[in-house]
Amino acid sequence: MIATIEILRPANGLMALTGFVIGAVLLGLPLAPIPSQMLIGALVIFLISGAGMVLNDYFDWQIDRINRPYRVIPSGRMTLSGAMNYAVALYGVSVALSFICLPFAMSAVILLNAGLTAVYSWKLKKTAVGHLAVSWLAASVFVLASIMTGNFGIITTILFALIFCGNMAREIMKGVEDYKGDKAAGARTLAVTLGMDVSSWIAIMFLFLSLSILPLPYVLRISGAGYALLGAAAAALLGWSAYMLLKNKAGKAQLAVKWAMTATLAGLILGMFF
Repeated sequence: MIATIEILRPANGLMALTGFVIGAVLLGLPLAPIPSQMLIGALVIFLISGAGMVLNDYFDWQIDRINRPYRVIPSGRMTLSGAMNYAVALYGVSVALSFICLPFAMSAVILLNAGLTAVYSWKLKKTAVGHLAVSWLAASVFVLASIMTGNFGIITTILFALIFCGNMAREIMKGVEDYKGDKAAGARTLAVTLGMDVSSWIAIMFLFLSLSILPLPYVLRISGAGYALLGAAAAALLGWSAYMLLKNKAGKAQLAVKWAMTATLAGLILGMFF
């Protein structure tokens, strides 16, 4: 039972569904009583994220056997066939739920995302296109919230751009961090294709795009003073990330971006109340 939860990497799914709920509330849905469509949408997003994690571990099991033997498949707590069946079941339930309970346009995006997580785990993971895929998946929760509420406009654009740019920066940094291993394995990440220096500057460009967007939810009164407080912390982390990357410490740089994105979501939640 523990293995079936662990392999989902629930923290990733929880962050994705939190972004969706934040977007839906900022776009007009109430928090209380919680609309049933919001609950179903959040569940579907969590299941899609989990299915992608299971499939990722399925394709990476030989690498994990060496680098991460404690993970569910290499440790023998789940078989390869069991993992594949689990992923298929998660995809099936999430897509079926979306088409039964959610607007068609929302279901279409969910189907696209389900396919994208599968193709990413199978083929795109170590390519420059993979950076784009992950960034779209992270930011698309706001597109889904926009479709659900029927509210398209500046709020969706700002939230999408903020999370997309932050994730692009982080994904490129991860490629810089793993440059030697990726190059030896024949991967085609941005760092391998363009070189570490050029890729680092592209990552910094995305960082500064995020920094330029970061104040807008407060300036445009999308979110309150609570957001300004944690947004300032996120800005400091993004600045620190750029500094770490210039010091050739890509591991610390990408971790700082992760915490900056977490602080941004937490700030959006806090900003709903004050």
